Amino acid sequence: MMPTRVTIILPNAVEAVGLRHIVEEVSTASVSCYAALDATTARVVSKSDWYVTDESTFTAHTSFFLPKKDKTIVLTHQSSQVESSPYLLSVNDPEEIVITNVRRLLDTQNDCKAQSKLTQRETSVLKLVANGLTNKMIADRLNISVNTVLSHRKNITAKLGIKSVSGLSVYAIMNGIISLPDA
Repeated sequence: MMPTRVTIILPNAVEAVGLRHIVEEVSTASVSCYAALDATTARVVSKSDWYVTDESTFTAHTSFFLPKKDKTIVLTHQSSQVESSPYLLSVNDPEEIVITNVRRLLDTQNDCKAQSKLTQRETSVLKLVANGLTNKMIADRLNISVNTVLSHRKNITAKLGIKSVSGLSVYAIMNGIISLPDA
């Protein structure tokens, strides 16, 4: 059986080297690191089992990553709380949590589909949050109270395990809830 192939695409060399070390320590994966995603790199790494990148690289290259969203892990600088979201990894978590999350992510075989589904209203709220609207603006847009918006956001956070707006935005992009404007 072939070892798992992990491709790390991070402009920050310290993060890339640290993550490579963690992945190699917790698994038998073959790890490749790149500082950027260009046409040549995209051809070379197109057959990886997992891709790890940061939020800015992910959003700059959604056409590459979205078809591989079930195999893409996005690093975030927002600290994850108790439960981490599928496909998001916080670089600000304590070392043992990062190691546990890397191990969990590499051990899953696209098992993340079991996560709770959002209701239609929660999806509407998530879309507006990811587009940068405030709670008051969302309430006005959806003709609901600010308290109802807060309740929906609390439910979204509980179901997805994502607490930051940037994490929610990445989730919304990866799941087709919002799309990025053409550059």
